[in-house]
Amino acid sequence: MKALPSGELQFPAKEFYLAIEACQRLRESAYPSMSVVNLSLGGEAAPEGAVLNGFKRAVASAREAGMSIVAAAGDTGGSVLFPASYSPVLAVGAADAGQAPGTLCSFASRGEGLDLLAPGCDTLTGGLEVAFQDTGEPAFGSGASQTSAEVSAVEASIDSYNPELTPQQTEACLTSSARNGALDAAAAFDACGLERIVQAGEQAERAAQQAPESSPPPSHSEPPAQPCTGAIVCPPGVPATPSVSPKLGVFEPSCSPPRLRATRVGRGVRLRSSSVPKHCRLQARIRSIVHEKMRWTRPYTSRGAVLTVPASAGDEIEARFKGVAEAKLSSTWVRVAVSHT
Repeated sequence: MKALPSGELQFPAKEFYLAIEACQRLRESAYPSMSVVNLSLGGEAAPEGAVLNGFKRAVASAREAGMSIVAAAGDTGGSVLFPASYSPVLAVGAADAGQAPGTLCSFASRGEGLDLLAPGCDTLTGGLEVAFQDTGEPAFGSGASQTSAEVSAVEASIDSYNPELTPQQTEACLTSSARNGALDAAAAFDACGLERIVQAGEQAERAAQQAPESSPPPSHSEPPAQPCTGAIVCPPGVPATPSVSPKLGVFEPSCSPPRLRATRVGRGVRLRSSSVPKHCRLQARIRSIVHEKMRWTRPYTSRGAVLTVPASAGDEIEARFKGVAEAKLSSTWVRVAVSHT
């Protein structure tokens, strides 16, 4: 979604939150995998009154829906600009790619509210290679606009590997793994436990390719998984060590698969469970055609026994109970049969 027409440099503050709301509507209607809104823009002063309140509501709603808001800190050499200065927004400043990690560009906005740094200039080459205006031709440029786009791309990549991560968890992986405040993409992946997920997938793929057609059933005496050390979020089935955050690494009782009654209501499907086990939450996902491909949506979650999802006729729905402490000891996904009565 392009923020400004070609040639225009001013962006009305009201458009900040209208764009976020538009992105959330797109996520809910057609792009369920959209998880990050990037704002490569900023203004000297924060708006006031109804505009500021509208922005706060839009950010809160987007984060509740599972979207992270990333914004450029600014290029003034002074304090962090709005909307990056608003605390729920991840503010990214410009670092010098030609110097030691954490070295700010001379023009970079800085100080209170700055959450992360990423390459925004390079004193060794004169700039960073960027796409220029509408032509798409490569050019050299500098600025915080690039930095927020870089962080947004890394965060979206992490979410694509594990769509169940919340905005807070993914952002924690980015900031906690930074080197002198500067983005370290590989370390961020590792902090979210994704290195083990990727390795497990690669091992399973190699095993499937090497296994004979009539291979015996898998043995149940496999060695236990190695502990997940130092990760913000551990992958499924991998035990956490005490070095993991106690809020995200605490194990809990495993949830049993749900038994649901599903009925079509209006433009969606209502799922109702007779009960919800303690420490578990009802969760559902939809498999539908997006861009001519079948894709699963990010899971919808309810704090109670009822969950309504925007599923159309022909969509496949699966549900499960998920552990509330993010320990990943959730039930298996079960297919949901929809009744029309």
